[in-house]
Amino acid sequence: MVDSGLQIAHEDLNGNVIPEGSYNFASNGKSQNDPTPTGSGGDHGTSVAGLVAAQGSNGVGIWGTAPQAKLRGFNLLASQGENAEFASLGYAPAVAKFSGMKTDTVSVFNKSYGRNPVLVESPETTTIGQVTTSIVEAMKQGTETYEMVRALCTSKRRAMSMKPATTGVGWCGQANSESITCYNLNQEPENNTPYQMIVGAFNANDRRSSYSNTGSSLWLVAPGGEFGVNAPALMTTDVSSCESGYSKPIFSKGQIPHLTEETKALVMKAVITIPPLMAPLRPRLWLPVWWRCYCKPTPI
Repeated sequence: MVDSGLQIAHEDLNGNVIPEGSYNFASNGKSQNDPTPTGSGGDHGTSVAGLVAAQGSNGVGIWGTAPQAKLRGFNLLASQGENAEFASLGYAPAVAKFSGMKTDTVSVFNKSYGRNPVLVESPETTTIGQVTTSIVEAMKQGTETYEMVRALCTSKRRAMSMKPATTGVGWCGQANSESITCYNLNQEPENNTPYQMIVGAFNANDRRSSYSNTGSSLWLVAPGGEFGVNAPALMTTDVSSCESGYSKPIFSKGQIPHLTEETKALVMKAVITIPPLMAPLRPRLWLPVWWRCYCKPTPI
């Protein structure tokens, strides 16, 4: 998970988290291999991880799309550094700059972020273009040369980078009002390479999700839903505890609400929307989240 973070102790994720397999690029007091977010808000990477690989059959929370997949987290968005990005994508010279970092057994890099350039930058004449060229080279090495280690054998296999065809820019509302997509995927040059798979989203009506985009670089589409207010949304993990996460404002600590049947019907559709991080690298997926937080009442 190349994202904002990963709460490695989350009760619905930790069974699939590879011990000491993640990396913390931030100076936040956490250990080198712990990309758990330290703020009180929600964490985009933790929520994406739930959709990808929340543990199945554990009596807790949800099932991820691949409930037995193993997770590593690289909190690139907490760093914004070029070397951190190259290392997160598996570029060996950059990985060597971060002591203890391991990416050599990664088979899928999930990249839920993007730059959303208004113009396609020239790789020869602009700094952004030169950085993009370096990113493509990093992705090429990461996807062509990494090993996937299995229990009884080690076999050479190409890894895969996956990136959602979504956007975190502010003009989506205007674009949707005109019945067009928010963004042309082809404007981000690395999308037009064979080194990553661009995935779009559709909603419960089998139509393009409002936050998903189009372009010839789109490889496939998958269920994504909407924001859960006027149309169904996906459910996923949120940062644990009643004091943190996207869903923390819903109930105060100690409250166990009594829900009428009418309210229950509304709750099934209610979600908290993950906001975009306003930074050069923006989360690429505005995931709807509903993670119920039932805190036990304080004994009197």
